[in-house]
Amino acid sequence: MKKLLGASAAVIALAFVFRVPALQLSAQPLIASDNDRLRKADAILILGGGLDSRPFEAARLFHLGLAPTLLVSNEEPDTAAELGLERSRCEITIDLLTRIEKVPHENIVLMGSDGSIRSSETTPLRTSKANSPPGSSACSELGYLTSTFDEAKAVRKWCEANKAHSIIIVTNPFHSRRARWIFNKVLEQPADDRERRLKVSVQVGTVDSKKYDPLDWWQSEEGMIAFNNEWVKTFYYFFKY
Repeated sequence: MKKLLGASAAVIALAFVFRVPALQLSAQPLIASDNDRLRKADAILILGGGLDSRPFEAARLFHLGLAPTLLVSNEEPDTAAELGLERSRCEITIDLLTRIEKVPHENIVLMGSDGSIRSSETTPLRTSKANSPPGSSACSELGYLTSTFDEAKAVRKWCEANKAHSIIIVTNPFHSRRARWIFNKVLEQPADDRERRLKVSVQVGTVDSKKYDPLDWWQSEEGMIAFNNEWVKTFYYFFKY
């Protein structure tokens, strides 16, 4: 009994001493970044979510000349946006890119489930809640993308229509490996006999969230939620797709 207690105490002591590298190691399978070797591509895709970081990183890569086009994922709006009480994330993303980051509308493409359209070809996104009824935004006309899988299917359509051969995906570190995997799968494997196999190079540019650091994710509630959610989604995607 004393030996068992001693061994248990030793294991607990080792776990405590090496807790930081162990926790960091547990997050590494989620991360797949090409930040140090990004090459020029046909377009840069801003995946849904990460409004505090992804649009800004995509704009930075655009201004570095890594791609001539920014693809904006048209996320499904929450209830307040649907009722016209606030702007959708799609609208906010366009504003961040054009007004703050000075990306021309001509270089931005809105991506939805029903197709895509250049921002310059849409009617202006609403700027006043008072004289804009719910659903008046150009974003609502394209159909919404509700998952990374939906985004991959929309990008496949865009690549086929525009004969694109390479894209850069911008997302946060914990989302990066799953995003790379599902994009490669959707782009390379036709869904049915009517689709052809595409040869599209997928690169992943990652940017840290402002709410947590992937190297010490357990230090914040946001980091713990992101870590747990991504592992759940990873297993879900593996078995579903």
